[in-house]
Amino acid sequence: MQYVLILFGWLVAVGIYQDNKPLPEGLNYRSAPQWVAEEDIEFLADLTYEDSSGNVIYEQEIFDTIDSLVLNAQRYILIDMFLFNSFKGPGNYAYRELTPLLADRLVQQKSNFPDLKIDFITDPLNTLYNGYDAPELNLLQDNNINVIITDMRKSRDNAYLFSPVWRTFIQWFGNNSAKGWLRHPLLIGGDKVTLRSYLAFGNLKANHRKVVVADSGDQMVSLITSHNTHSASSDFSNVGLMVKGNIYKDILYSERAIAEFSDGRLNYEFDPPKSHKTTTDLPYKVTFLTEMQINDELVNSFKSLGTGDSLRIAAFYLSKRDIIRSILKAAENGTDVKIILDPNRHGFGYEKYGTPNQPVARELLTKSKNKINLRWYLTHGEQFHTKLNFIKYVNGTSKVILGNSNLTKKNLGGYNLEAEFMVEGSTNSRLMQDINNYYERIWNNSDGNIFTVEYDVLKDESSVKKLRYRFGEAIGTAVY
Repeated sequence: MQYVLILFGWLVAVGIYQDNKPLPEGLNYRSAPQWVAEEDIEFLADLTYEDSSGNVIYEQEIFDTIDSLVLNAQRYILIDMFLFNSFKGPGNYAYRELTPLLADRLVQQKSNFPDLKIDFITDPLNTLYNGYDAPELNLLQDNNINVIITDMRKSRDNAYLFSPVWRTFIQWFGNNSAKGWLRHPLLIGGDKVTLRSYLAFGNLKANHRKVVVADSGDQMVSLITSHNTHSASSDFSNVGLMVKGNIYKDILYSERAIAEFSDGRLNYEFDPPKSHKTTTDLPYKVTFLTEMQINDELVNSFKSLGTGDSLRIAAFYLSKRDIIRSILKAAENGTDVKIILDPNRHGFGYEKYGTPNQPVARELLTKSKNKINLRWYLTHGEQFHTKLNFIKYVNGTSKVILGNSNLTKKNLGGYNLEAEFMVEGSTNSRLMQDINNYYERIWNNSDGNIFTVEYDVLKDESSVKKLRYRFGEAIGTAVY
């Protein structure tokens, strides 16, 4: 009994430390603001929707923009991409085979410009935690492209019932892609994988970033997006923001940290980000945010809103308790709040349970006494994968925070690695009008198209779903 108590105490201590440990330098990062010209910033969006005749329409520009950035680069490319694989669920469906397309394009560009340096950072899920020989990543490595698999042991642990056991007993055994005996969990008919791959997945955290930095002429261009260059995600609705200028130094500073704690090294040497100069006579103030800094900015921004302000949220997942409380506070203060949520019905060919968004939607409407307006994005097997937070202030200025991060505990608590742009500027500016028009278009089902439906159409007010959501969020068993 004494040894059982000692083991239990050890596991509790490991769990508490790993949940609260400081992140490596370069993570949980907030840059100094950079001022950006009108022509040096662009909002991007992918949308899948029904037209007035019931046909499914695909509007896509994010991957094509990434492709263009790769084709224009001659000196340096960095890509940090969460999902980069050809895994597919039932039906073996992909609207576009984005993963091999990007892999081939990078190899082609490296061949055309042998001095071009390319760093490619990705999440260990794509190798099933070193238990699967990923062909696209092998292709990159075989062509002298620097591939770095993120060591997620350096981030915090959210799966309290499992991660302390994994860290204590399992992580030391490593993994092997040649000795699998279990069914591939994400690819029907794929190579067998080890039990260790399944166990590593149980930590339920990821390098969730989707970031591109590339040279373009005499400037560097940075793109942060919710889009995964991933075949099975190719028809998802997403957003992104492309920015030219010195903000890339802050991004590379954070990405260098990921490379180094993953036993890798970037091919790019640059001045420290705090050394670059900026000017305040340009229309947009841009800040780069990662991990908990995103959460702090969102919560503080939402809570400070009042009468005459408006808050527009478009989210794939919304579940984090302090985010929910801050949204309710904004509504209580008289802010005009509109939210578009994915109904969480579909995931790579599988039916999902509707959590967390369905119980959270009910909570928001009930606790705000319907002051909050909420609609569902109507999906057709794909996902409304957007992460967009847009504020219009009564004083004529606006703020947008968009990028990789879902509004969940795992995404905003230092468990996942995340990256976002925050942009501030005049509400009448071209960028803010583009974002406003995007939101109004899908909220109002413009031109007879069907993007969104009312809350009652897809609501599910099951108490079981509420318990599943709250339990999963509290102890880290949720995949979101």
